[in-house]
Amino acid sequence: MNPSRNQTLAPDPHASGPCTTTGDGGGRCASPCWFVSRSGVITEAPDTRRPACDAVVLRSIDAARRREGVRPMVLPSNFERLTTAEQLFVVLDLERVDRGLPPYLGLTANLDAVALRGAQRNGDPVGTGGMPVGPDGAGTIWAEDYSVLMVDFGWMENDGWGGTLRATTNVACRSPHDPGCWGHRDVILAVDTRHGRNCHTCVVGAAYATIRGRGREATPSGSYAAVIAQPASGVHPRLVFSWARDVVPFLARPKR
Repeated sequence: MNPSRNQTLAPDPHASGPCTTTGDGGGRCASPCWFVSRSGVITEAPDTRRPACDAVVLRSIDAARRREGVRPMVLPSNFERLTTAEQLFVVLDLERVDRGLPPYLGLTANLDAVALRGAQRNGDPVGTGGMPVGPDGAGTIWAEDYSVLMVDFGWMENDGWGGTLRATTNVACRSPHDPGCWGHRDVILAVDTRHGRNCHTCVVGAAYATIRGRGREATPSGSYAAVIAQPASGVHPRLVFSWARDVVPFLARPKR
């Protein structure tokens, strides 16, 4: 079930807050998602990979989850050592398993390549890399932001109608009851056909690319893309990163 309304990031990691600089031009800002370069430029970094920044965004993710009756998101202990594409896959699967849905099995090389082409052109991936697809179908998602967790929050908690077109970040959501609203969330939790909630054989392609800002003063941002598909019967793509092998052993075990 989709949320009744969009949620907002609080605190907002995109707001730097007060920043201080040192004599050599470096420094820090109130938000750990921002930094001060040696030249004194205050900016968000594309593909922000900082535990302190992730902790800020997790506060908003967990607050939204509480409203939904979902437990807090607990990242695997190896999360900061994973590639951005692997992190993206992990977070998508955590959104599923924490809601009692079966995990997607893992990443495949051909779907990763499809996702990368989408990320590089700053848009939704196209196709399944020649992999035949089963009845639960395939779905694609894309977003531009500064970290995996920021993208996840947008897909899962801020994907509906924002009150006006200007305030709606999901470009496929053009009115309050447009079927494109919550479309990214629908793909993550149920594949594109919305009947794949119980898909036990679905695999993923995920990718990240840096998108250069327009204009002299514009800073670059991150382009994140994923494609999720159910292989046709009898098709068993080789996994280059596995939920069971590369994620589960690093998840915190529940206390007895």
